[in-house]
Amino acid sequence: MQQVRDACVAHDLTFTIWLTRPFDAAIVRQAALDSGAAGVICEGEIPGYVPEAVDWAAVAAAVADLPIHKAVVTNFAAFVTEEGLPDPSKSAPLVQHGWACMTECYLSEAPMATPENTDFYARAHLGWTATQPVLGLYGGKTFADYPTRDNYANWSVWDAGEVL
Repeated sequence: MQQVRDACVAHDLTFTIWLTRPFDAAIVRQAALDSGAAGVICEGEIPGYVPEAVDWAAVAAAVADLPIHKAVVTNFAAFVTEEGLPDPSKSAPLVQHGWACMTECYLSEAPMATPENTDFYARAHLGWTATQPVLGLYGGKTFADYPTRDNYANWSVWDAGEVL
């Protein structure tokens, strides 16, 4: 991990870590501290009503004192009721602690998950004031499938290996 962090610093990039399930508040804090990362991104895909769901309030509180960037990358499953309706009480701890919302725009899996639609959902239903789309470039999708990507302050790519 030290080599990756050093390479990021050498190229003026922000070294962050991405935690995928399963994780809890203690794991997020320890990973952030052990890695020396400038930011942490937690995957928010487990439906909020299942037993293994992430306790987002605990996660937000566990790293609130760390001077690092914090974000959730999500398809919104973590922030809905069992009926599939938006549940802003689940996203509220992250919003209140200033976590960024990185929306999964994986058009090959979810054709309606455009940057505009995911941004609208996050703002109108879950309380975020801004989003950063994560563009899925797999399943035949290319940058041309995301013509509005530059309408956002930042965007990132998932599965860029297929682009090269």
